[in-house]
Amino acid sequence: MSKKQRNTKHEQFVSKHRNSGSLWRKHGRKIIISIILVVIIAALSVGGWSYYEYQVKPNNQAAIRVNGVSFNLRYYINMLEIYYGDVSPVSLEDYSDYGDQEVEQFAGYVEQQIVQNEIIKQASLAMGVQIERDDIEAKLKKSNTPVTDARVDLLVAQELIEKQVPSTQPQVRIQAMLLENESVAQEVIARLQAGDSFEQVANGLSKIPDSKIVNGDLGWVTGREADLTVDSTKFGDMVLGTNTGGFSNPVYDDTVTKTFGYWVIKVVEKNDATDTTSAAIHIQGILVGSEQEANDVIDKLNADADIDELAKELSELSGAADSGAELGWMIETQDAGDFQVLFDLPLNEISTPISDNQTETKGGYWVFNVLEKDDNRGLTNDQKNMLINDFLERCSAELEKDPEYSVESLLTEEMRVFAINEAVLSQGEGSVFIRTRSLPAGEVGVSYFHRLEAYGNQKGNTWSITEGNLFDGLSLDGSTGVISGIPELSGGHSLTIEVNSGLHYWTQDFVMRVQLPVSVITDSLPDAEIGVDYLVILEAFGESFSYTWTIIDGSLPDGLALSETMGRISGTPTTTGTFDFTIQVDDGLGKATQTLSLSVR
Repeated sequence: MSKKQRNTKHEQFVSKHRNSGSLWRKHGRKIIISIILVVIIAALSVGGWSYYEYQVKPNNQAAIRVNGVSFNLRYYINMLEIYYGDVSPVSLEDYSDYGDQEVEQFAGYVEQQIVQNEIIKQASLAMGVQIERDDIEAKLKKSNTPVTDARVDLLVAQELIEKQVPSTQPQVRIQAMLLENESVAQEVIARLQAGDSFEQVANGLSKIPDSKIVNGDLGWVTGREADLTVDSTKFGDMVLGTNTGGFSNPVYDDTVTKTFGYWVIKVVEKNDATDTTSAAIHIQGILVGSEQEANDVIDKLNADADIDELAKELSELSGAADSGAELGWMIETQDAGDFQVLFDLPLNEISTPISDNQTETKGGYWVFNVLEKDDNRGLTNDQKNMLINDFLERCSAELEKDPEYSVESLLTEEMRVFAINEAVLSQGEGSVFIRTRSLPAGEVGVSYFHRLEAYGNQKGNTWSITEGNLFDGLSLDGSTGVISGIPELSGGHSLTIEVNSGLHYWTQDFVMRVQLPVSVITDSLPDAEIGVDYLVILEAFGESFSYTWTIIDGSLPDGLALSETMGRISGTPTTTGTFDFTIQVDDGLGKATQTLSLSVR
């Protein structure tokens, strides 16, 4: 009987040496993986730090603060991008009130808009008017517009303006004149009813100047616009509440300001004219709004009323409530006008009423004619601008009631540049805009170096001159934007420079000037004497308006000094001898020297 054969597996033999090599390979792989991980983590850390340092940190800096509400740099950049996207570069010059260079002017304008928007929000809330932010966000989402704080705030401010200054409002077309008293107003109505022209009567008698109402005609006005036009707080309600047809009865308005008044004067001292001086009088006076009021003042003064006390009570002159009737001295001149009579007025006598159309007083009687009415008339652009500006002024006035109210701009030059760069780049990849506004002047024979700068794209830009040329001796490096060299001739050159990112380009016109080299004209000095005052002014030739003078070798005699700004050697010498020294003049671009000798006897 045969035996069953047993199947056996041969176990593989591994020596200790072979096992050690395998372990080292595994350990090596772990080390390599660890090194790679460390490098990746380090790269991410550096990248994260770089991103934080150059993006997150600058964006989080406070840029503007309005009454305790802060706006960081990212908010400012977002608002710049919103406004910048709606403005073509050629129209940036419309913002010249806000800076030196066009895009910087625009950035200043946007800064003011952020302040204005916040003032509108805060003041409207204080006045009980607000717009729900949720409603604005819903509108933005519906129009597929990104919802950001800047966009929401902008639309909130716009809707608050529209709410306070609607585009259509009740208006009247009106003629009006302001008279100084009721009796004159009654006479005017009688003349108008008799057929006299409103324009002619207004031109002759109205106390509102033509700069406010031309020929007595205001045209179409809202109630608030009427008040603003004539500087009143009651006139608008008067005219809006009046029906068309027929002239109004005289209506007194104690709030209106008119450029007209009457003086009652007393002369308390006189100095007669001499061969070298004009006559002069020391006067006291009271300013009132009408001839009738002036006559009433005269009656009280003639009844022994105290002029100072009466002035404190009645005079409309600014400060009279504290200073009384004191007006100081008046010098006699050829254009004294109606006040000339005062130089013949006896001392301590009271003058008759003296009219004055150069000063302001309150109060008067309106006579007006409402020609047409419209309860829902659209505003013109001029009307809209006037009423919006008025609304903004009222907003500021409302907030300024708080003594803690403040508006702060925290933007540094570095922050502005960063923000403008971001705004320009937001217009598309490679967007570029020349930042350099002007080229500094050069001087013949003096080394020149100026680097052109751009907003937006910063890497890979090329610079070129497309029109005109630089002065002989100067050149433009197309890759760095550096103009350098030593100019050989003086004069002025116009040129056009272009920066090109490869995707976008921008050109700008410049004027470059090169001045003649500065030189010292003075080549000798007069002798000085001990104990005697000495004065010499050094002279230089050049095109600069100012020079700086210094002594770079040697020294002046004791007792003398050199004025750096005036080039003046002055003083009183105290030591004899001959003193050699070298002076230097600097015009801000170049320098020149001259060795001089000064002898003191």
